Amino acid sequence: MAITLSNHLKATLYPANILTEEICRIPLDKCFTILHFNYACSRERNKSGFPQGNTTTTFLEFTIRLLQPDDGRYFYQLMQQNEPGDFTFMFNADIQKRQFVTGYEDGMVVCGYVVDVEDDYSTTPVADGSTEQMMIHVKLLVANITYIGMNGNRSIIISRDNQ
Repeated sequence: MAITLSNHLKATLYPANILTEEICRIPLDKCFTILHFNYACSRERNKSGFPQGNTTTTFLEFTIRLLQPDDGRYFYQLMQQNEPGDFTFMFNADIQKRQFVTGYEDGMVVCGYVVDVEDDYSTTPVADGSTEQMMIHVKLLVANITYIGMNGNRSIIISRDNQ
């Protein structure tokens, strides 16, 4: 028999930087369920295996489920303003009384520019019997990734202005 994980979400997106929050108590209605995400961060290494040169340009793509049509407005605004935004990806988030995210196992805070946004609709049946789901696909040009969780915070700068 399968274990019920109803008080856990496998992957959650919070469109802000939780490292600036004093207490990890994020309203669940401000979070999005991540359906898919993908990125590859690489850097050249010398013969000894040490990193050398700049980190390659990295794109992070993710798909989230929207509860309301206006929930995707934030991503369109960031794309139009051409300013970086902060996004927190939390994995195995703990939900308190179905209202707040109070913790997470691992995660990452990504700062980046929204370069593409696409709306999508699915007709796959969901638990409540409805068949239409609103989704949004977002593509970020990553500027900085900070890994958070059990092993502490580790920051990787993807691109840097050399002025």
